[in-house]
Amino acid sequence: MKIGAIDPGKISGVAVFDKSEIIYHSQGPFNEIWKLLIEYDPDLIVLEKATARPKQGVVSTCSFCKTYGFWIGILTGFSIPYILVAPTRWKKVLDSGKRDKIHVVEWVNRRFKLSLKKSQHHEAEAIAMAWWAINNSDFNKVNV
Repeated sequence: MKIGAIDPGKISGVAVFDKSEIIYHSQGPFNEIWKLLIEYDPDLIVLEKATARPKQGVVSTCSFCKTYGFWIGILTGFSIPYILVAPTRWKKVLDSGKRDKIHVVEWVNRRFKLSLKKSQHHEAEAIAMAWWAINNSDFNKVNV
């Protein structure tokens, strides 16, 4: 079973696993990388749930929600099943109490022997979300 994950945003991260092996990971403008989902044909996508963040401006929040809606539309349009997961939930795979973007990149690099840079945090978050899904049997709500 191929499981993918998306960290939505103006720059989105995407990762696809086949069983427990990464077969693809990248980040880029959301309106370009969606095509890769079709190519890698995942059976299920984990999409990070959108929430308003403290001290985040209105324009920034609206922009984020726009890309979040874009991803839901793409997944629905191509009949790719997906689940929504809150960041606090998938970040439980990390090995310490730290939950910032830099820590996620460091964890992914250690766990998967990668060399992602701090600027590739969207990609790292997608990898960590997919890993969470593979190792979590708590999928009770799949949205189609």
